[in-house]
Amino acid sequence: MSYQPNFTDPRVQRRIVNAIAFVQQHVRQSRSQPLGTRYIDSVFSSQRRPLGKYLRQQLLICSDERYNKDLKITKRYRLNAPGLAELEQHLSQYKQQTVTYSVAEVVEQFQQELNSGIEYNDSSDRKWHWLQNHQRESKQLVLKHSGLCHNYDITSACVTLLHQYSSQIPEILADGQWQQGPMDLYLFAVRDLLNNKTAIRSQLAQDADVSVITIKRLIAGMFQGGYISANRKTSSYELLDGDVARIKFLQQHPFVQALAADIRIIWQYIKPTLYKTTSVDKNGVVRTCAISGKQKTALYRDLERRVREPIEMYLKQTRNQYYLEHDGWACADQVDTSSLRTFVKQHSGFDIDLDYQCL
Repeated sequence: MSYQPNFTDPRVQRRIVNAIAFVQQHVRQSRSQPLGTRYIDSVFSSQRRPLGKYLRQQLLICSDERYNKDLKITKRYRLNAPGLAELEQHLSQYKQQTVTYSVAEVVEQFQQELNSGIEYNDSSDRKWHWLQNHQRESKQLVLKHSGLCHNYDITSACVTLLHQYSSQIPEILADGQWQQGPMDLYLFAVRDLLNNKTAIRSQLAQDADVSVITIKRLIAGMFQGGYISANRKTSSYELLDGDVARIKFLQQHPFVQALAADIRIIWQYIKPTLYKTTSVDKNGVVRTCAISGKQKTALYRDLERRVREPIEMYLKQTRNQYYLEHDGWACADQVDTSSLRTFVKQHSGFDIDLDYQCL
């Protein structure tokens, strides 16, 4: 395209830096990711504007054009790695122009939105906002300077919600035959993870010589349909930098194997509640497809939303200014966690624990 941004304009620089931070965190070259148009617009600027259109062409490759608002199907994108490299090269020529945000600039922008009411972009049962794209340290600094110094996260959100949901499934009989029902087994590995998550994550990280964050992401991926594999197309392969020896070690780790078995049991109980898809094999036989990773992630995000909504309701009722981020939030006043947990239980049926940090 003929348009070229004015890289010396600080406003353009800030927009580009924010867009680069977004794709580096959320988009991969190796696999596609669903992204809503409004969400992209909030980071890149509207595609009707030259800069917004330019950033899309430089940073994103649309891998699936399918879109259906009613079915919540959004277009899918992959990272345009050559375009990203070219854009970073352009920016490197203007380092003297202070390419990155200063904390004061971000705080000012964020506080303006906070005072007027933050508008989130709803996509895939999650609420998205540009501040989420910043590194954890700088994001927390912005929240602290904005008066939101009390930070909460749902403890082991993915494990907790899927485990409890499998135990809440109503029993259904058809012609005297069991169709579905609540999971009432004691899953030792899952229970151990819920009760001792810090020790288990740390031990696995030490044993495999990886970061605790990597272990946390691997476990969350296992609950949402992923598996630890040397297949280059899997997220675990990417998380473990393609180290086959490390991948095999984790595959054979006793706790990982026990956890994988428990996760299979959870999904065996959940499966009858999900929409069934079918396929026809080469012999013309109609077969029920296995639950896809996409279905599992969609269910988890729906459960996350069911818990997030009463949390947001509680914060509004207690007039506590807040900022949401998926399974957590930051707020101005410290929360009565016992009261909040009771409120969430009454409105969602889930019994959650909370991790707290004073920023």
